[in-house]
Amino acid sequence: MQQYIGMRLGSYQIIEQIGQGGMATVFKAYQPSMDRYVAIKILPSHFTQDESFVGRFTQEARTLARLEHPHILPVHDYGEQEGITYLVMRCIEAGTLKDLIREKGPMELEETAHLLGQVGRALDYAHNQGVVHRDIKPGNVLIDQGGNTFLTDFGIAKLVAETAQFTASGAVIGTPAYMSPEQGMGRPVDRRSDIFSLGVVLYEMVTGRVPFEAETPLAVMVKHVNDPLPLPRQIKPNVPTAVERVILKAMAKAPDDRFQSAREMVEALAEAVAARPTEIASLPVNAGAADATTLARSPSPPAAPVTDVTLPRPEAVAPAGKRRPWLLLAGGAILLTALLAAGLFVVGNLIDREPAPTAVGQATPVAMSQVLTTPTAVSQPATATPPIGPQRAQYAQGWTNYRNGNFVSVLARQEDTLWAGGDGGLVGWDLTDGSYAEFAEADQLASNRINDLLVDEAGVLWIATDASINRYDGDTLIAYDEADGLDANWIQDLFLDDTGGLWAGSHGGERGLNFYDGKSWGPPPILPLPIEYPYIQVLAGSEEEGFFVGLDDQGLARFDGEAWTVLTTADGLPGDGVLDMLLTDDALWVSFDPAVVRFDLETGDAETISQSGIHTMHQTAAGELWFGGEWRALRFEPGIGDWQEFETTPGPIPAWLVTDIVEEENGLWFGTYGGGVAFYDGSHWETWAVDADLGGNYIEAIRQDKDGAVWFTHPGTGLSRYEPESDVWQVFGEAEGALDWPSVPGVDSAGNLWIGDYGELLWYDGQGWQRFTAPELADVSIYAIEIGPDDVKWLVTDSGLMRHDPAADEWITFTRADSPILEEIWSYLVSSDGTVWAGGEEGLVHWDGSTWSTPAASGSAPRFVDDLAEAPDGSLWIAADGDLVHLAGGRWLSFTWPTEGWLEKVAVGPDGSVWAGYEGLGRYDPNSGDWQILTTADGLVNTIVQDILVTPEGVVWVGTQGGVSRFVPPD
Repeated sequence: MQQYIGMRLGSYQIIEQIGQGGMATVFKAYQPSMDRYVAIKILPSHFTQDESFVGRFTQEARTLARLEHPHILPVHDYGEQEGITYLVMRCIEAGTLKDLIREKGPMELEETAHLLGQVGRALDYAHNQGVVHRDIKPGNVLIDQGGNTFLTDFGIAKLVAETAQFTASGAVIGTPAYMSPEQGMGRPVDRRSDIFSLGVVLYEMVTGRVPFEAETPLAVMVKHVNDPLPLPRQIKPNVPTAVERVILKAMAKAPDDRFQSAREMVEALAEAVAARPTEIASLPVNAGAADATTLARSPSPPAAPVTDVTLPRPEAVAPAGKRRPWLLLAGGAILLTALLAAGLFVVGNLIDREPAPTAVGQATPVAMSQVLTTPTAVSQPATATPPIGPQRAQYAQGWTNYRNGNFVSVLARQEDTLWAGGDGGLVGWDLTDGSYAEFAEADQLASNRINDLLVDEAGVLWIATDASINRYDGDTLIAYDEADGLDANWIQDLFLDDTGGLWAGSHGGERGLNFYDGKSWGPPPILPLPIEYPYIQVLAGSEEEGFFVGLDDQGLARFDGEAWTVLTTADGLPGDGVLDMLLTDDALWVSFDPAVVRFDLETGDAETISQSGIHTMHQTAAGELWFGGEWRALRFEPGIGDWQEFETTPGPIPAWLVTDIVEEENGLWFGTYGGGVAFYDGSHWETWAVDADLGGNYIEAIRQDKDGAVWFTHPGTGLSRYEPESDVWQVFGEAEGALDWPSVPGVDSAGNLWIGDYGELLWYDGQGWQRFTAPELADVSIYAIEIGPDDVKWLVTDSGLMRHDPAADEWITFTRADSPILEEIWSYLVSSDGTVWAGGEEGLVHWDGSTWSTPAASGSAPRFVDDLAEAPDGSLWIAADGDLVHLAGGRWLSFTWPTEGWLEKVAVGPDGSVWAGYEGLGRYDPNSGDWQILTTADGLVNTIVQDILVTPEGVVWVGTQGGVSRFVPPD
């Protein structure tokens, strides 16, 4: 491999070899354009002799480059040059978990749970992106100097296994000591094979050795298949039985007997370890002078003051995450963290409530400066009935948007305006008359997803979103992003220090912390966090006590003016994910999902308080402490130790989750996830809610039923139904007889909508929900439904693709044995002639009534098939490989998606026009070959497109991560 030293691959100058494995060699290289070192992984040159290898390598590398997780080693680039195929990755001066086990032998359980928790969450993320690792082992887990893990070598084993010489020989690729029984026997593998391997890693971490050793690799694989597992407690007797049970379940011989997700496994491990008595490490006491934090005072941002008062900083709620393909959400797991939190929320029935959307494209959007004088919708606060807004013109041409501003994450008070932000945009409440105005991306907000709000000393409103920071001075809305000095565009939390300095905590950036000096954003005036790619959740601090950082899954950090201290579960914390922090005169309160910890600022001692699921904390001017979270708000009087609980629905709080608390002279405002805002004056509760249509702002799927009504599914909050003729909306969740976590729906020949969840199907007959059960559905999770001619139902399930013929009451389940593509289906379609199409990461197949086969067509067949749609002429349009593909007349034709991002959704209108999107929305005219790209500037409510429906009348419905858009074309 010395021949590569000094070589230039693309823009990378190879310097030295730093690693050697069975499937690749790793080199350190320099990238002049970015002034950084990178790691280049070069695959053996003989692989390129396989004609299909380079194509598969390119597709696999594109998939790997899309994996964005703090504990997955990122792929920066890939390429092929003169027969050399290579991946470019971040260079980490680190060792591996293998080195750590070799050095320490059996590891402490807290450290084991911490490290494996990072690896497991990374693996779970990859699995939900449709990627199976196939070679989980300690050598593929890098550990940096800060103790953070990075899982690497995704896809390499798969690439090697699919190379012709290996496929022909029947060789098994992987590391025998960590292989699952099915992998050792050369059978198809899925995520559960990785879970087995992760169980072997856990076994080795707690015992210091792998479970099976033999003279040959084949003998090791045979032991994994046939021999009983040597019990960990026989090797290391002090292994707790609860931890041993986790290992035994993870390493069950049968995949069905294992944990069904990596997250489930590491959470079980964390619970088993947490059950042991531990002590929380003391928080270091700050002994420095008053200026120990060295928080530099910044000039006040230039602005026209709106108010002279300094308001409490609103606290943050867990963020939403990036979308994943809908058929990969195994067990109903949803990528949005905020939506995960909303899993049990029941949205009230909205029948007879008129919507008040922001009309875009027909009228000039209301300026934000009008919020204090001319609100767009009027509402009076009430304890039960939400306010009513102006009526909307029915079937207005152009764009009409629908969102729900009652899903509140954060609050801020600005003179006589209460701002409420969430995943449905921003609502400004005029507290003098109870009216409100709504704002979204179409009104120049950076994003509909608001993560934090802050009013600074000059009265300027700062808005943190997942796309950038907005600054609003009462007249002008300005956006700041990476081009303006932020380290990432996803900003999670804002913080104003004692000197007036403005801080912002980010997700996905290299430093995590950003500071505004009055003119621009840049690094803060303190030492960098000792954590690579930190995910900041919440910030707090003072000149006297130092600067505190709560991280999403990396613990709690404190800067005392000279150095950082980081505490994690290894130090006794009840979790690594901080939900909120509150700094009082004598203590730092930190909430984790399992409990709240109070750190005494004088002694540094820690006290655990058994209050779980606390998302926000606030101390009133009178010294009372308020806690808000799942199902309740709590008032605590420290002087007497008295707790008072206020319950959510049917209690006085209008939604299941309290997300934020701010104080005013007459009482407290509570933000809720789904119920708007509640006000408490010390004796009475009052609800303030916008008039909203949707049961949730995250749209997974759109369908149309027999009456022409349009249905929208919201993971965690049920379904919304819109009836165009009457212009009436309804919302259905478990309280209305439906499901909070419905599958992607199907519609039968009578026009009835069908959904599924676990073990049953439900259908809506126009009046209510009916249930359908069958023995074949027992213990089956249903992810999606398609219904073809004669009402034959096709169900994507965790058992395979199930077919039910109601006439014969016949059930058939198709699996990988029928076609490899059926192992993980990303998209499927029952066409008008009854042909069933299924696509995934292996391409496209169809079922003609007797067999599954690939289409017989000339041209280049697509590989990654994300969505399918049938055109009026019977041809097939496909979102595949990030572009638009057409299968017609026995030919494959590809049309490049003309904008950045990955195309994942497609629908066809009655005129043959093709609507497509994911990161943006496009309309393709097959006759002219022209594309029209639409964004929020054109009226779209949000640019992340989840699903598209075009009705027989040509009305286009677009479901996004921030609401619904409807486009009615001109007559």
